[in-house]
Amino acid sequence: MPEILNNFFSTKQFIPHGHCYLWKPELVWLHIVSDSLIALAYYSIPVMLVYLVHKRRDVPFHWMFLMFGAFIVACGTTHLMEVWTLWHPTYWLSGSIKIITAIVSLYTASELVSLLPKVLTLPSPAQLQAANLALEKEITERKWAESQIRTLNAELEQRVSERTAALRRSNEELATEIVERRRVESALRESEQRYRFLADAMPQIVWTAQPDGGLDYYNQRWYAYTGMTFEQTKDWGWQLVLHPDDLQLCLERWTKAFQTGESYEIEYRFKKAADGTYRWHLSRALPMRNSDGEIVLWVGTCTDIDDQKQAAEALRQSEEQLRRVVQNMPVMMNAVDANGNIIIWNRECEQVTGYSANEIVRNSKAIELLYPDTAYRHQASAAWAECGSNYCNCECEWEITSKEGSVKTVSWFNISEQFPISGWAAWGIGVDITERKRAELEIRQLNAQLEQRVVERTAQLEAANAELEAFSYSVSHDLRTPLRSIDGFSQALLEDYMDKLDALGQNYLQRVRLATQRMGQLIDDLLNLSRVTRSEMHRESVDLSAIAQMIATELQEAQPERQVEFQIVAGLVANGDSRLLRIVLENLLGNAWKFTAKHSRARIEFSRSSHNGIHTYFVRDDGTGFDMAYIDKLFGAFQSLHGATEFQGTGIGLATVQRIIHRHSGRVWAEAAVEQGATFYFTL
Repeated sequence: MPEILNNFFSTKQFIPHGHCYLWKPELVWLHIVSDSLIALAYYSIPVMLVYLVHKRRDVPFHWMFLMFGAFIVACGTTHLMEVWTLWHPTYWLSGSIKIITAIVSLYTASELVSLLPKVLTLPSPAQLQAANLALEKEITERKWAESQIRTLNAELEQRVSERTAALRRSNEELATEIVERRRVESALRESEQRYRFLADAMPQIVWTAQPDGGLDYYNQRWYAYTGMTFEQTKDWGWQLVLHPDDLQLCLERWTKAFQTGESYEIEYRFKKAADGTYRWHLSRALPMRNSDGEIVLWVGTCTDIDDQKQAAEALRQSEEQLRRVVQNMPVMMNAVDANGNIIIWNRECEQVTGYSANEIVRNSKAIELLYPDTAYRHQASAAWAECGSNYCNCECEWEITSKEGSVKTVSWFNISEQFPISGWAAWGIGVDITERKRAELEIRQLNAQLEQRVVERTAQLEAANAELEAFSYSVSHDLRTPLRSIDGFSQALLEDYMDKLDALGQNYLQRVRLATQRMGQLIDDLLNLSRVTRSEMHRESVDLSAIAQMIATELQEAQPERQVEFQIVAGLVANGDSRLLRIVLENLLGNAWKFTAKHSRARIEFSRSSHNGIHTYFVRDDGTGFDMAYIDKLFGAFQSLHGATEFQGTGIGLATVQRIIHRHSGRVWAEAAVEQGATFYFTL
């Protein structure tokens, strides 16, 4: 136990708090003075509370004042410890005082919660005032009765004995009345306390005023909002927080109210102490009258309506902006009411038709002006009646006759269901498509003329494709024959004259064979590229994940000694030609497999992402990569960014991939860095 106490008051384990302030005199003295003054204030408040409880034993719930005193003393002690620990780091002692303060605070708060229902039962000031009036009346009657008794005693001595019993009974009744009066006074005090608690708990500002207009009470919300004291704002001092522009009107309204007895209501701005801004409030007050109808008190409230005012102003500005937008829209816009009268006719409508808004809006003959042909007008009316407010789903192109007599074709779109507006039975936007219709007619005429040309051109292309196919196979056959001869005779020389050729001669023959085989591969790749370009596409739903998994399995079975991790996201499905898309994945995954060969461990990924809202598939590896400075050569035929001795290939694969992706109306691109891998993206 002594060791614990020794550690409790020890100052050797920690450094003084002044070190945190770097022992700067001005900072240290700032905390010393502020904490000392706070402690002095905290210690003075409990003294006054104890003095109040001692002098006013009749104050209800006086024990709560003592609890507040204990709580405030504990708070003051924590501030003294803040000064003490500047030089003496007894932080265990300081922390213990704080936990005691916390316990006292929590206990006081919990007791205050249980006390509130009792406080709320206190009688109101009006009830106490009524009880006092009744008691005064009873006292007056009592004095009059005593005077009468003295007079009767002087005149009727002989009846003293008879009246003694009556007087005794009267005195007993009077004593009862006095007890009742005291009870009423106590109830009045409790009611007044309850009224004040209730007023302080309200979120609005509550105030009362005398019949002459001078304010004599504010709830706590007023002081918290304005930051001013009662002495500053009592009677007519409230003018100090009012906005200068609102003061004159407020004085006029308030003077008229307390002079005429009419209810008081006004909107004005109060200054908020927290940030110095003025906020709008709605103030209302009603007079409280006695039994004779005389005003004895005014009771009022002030409610913060600044947010509502700002919302109303924003709505007004929004409506004004909507009006300007409607008038200045580059398309026609109109609206009709429930009776079919046009109530909106913007400037574009005026420009297209030549009729002003004054001539059309709420003109019962407006439809006849715009559709003078009776038969056409009846046809349009029937179509409108059939479609109702959904005529955007019907034939929406109507021929309007302008004021000058020309016919304009207007395409209307009804959007009243998507964007309903009160008072507008239907409204929509229209576009003058007269020129477009004329252009469409010209285009149809041109198309009719070009159809024959297309047929002729198609036949020419089919003939050219047939000739190209024949040429490709002819070239393939004519080139393969000498290549096979060169490769065959080279192999025969190596086999039959091995002992007569030195190492250099054998190396030359091997290089000849490799060159012929590479030429053969180039011919095959060119034929494949030609077929990809000309082959007919068969679109269907293609499981790209399944194709990629099969290709990965084939690559791993071909070279089981390699340590390559494939990450293929399942469920990637696209619409396209399955045969061509397999060629794409074979080339991209094959390249990834080839260019990771020099790494002992490698990872190849096939997945999907989103670029500008479009599904984008990609193949990513962590292999050799390439320099992005040569990206323009990547998808060209016979282009390779690596030497043939380093990585085998003809440079046709990525050109094939690009043509297939273009045939699927997509695009393909790549991102890479040297020795940091490459990523090939494509869309379909």
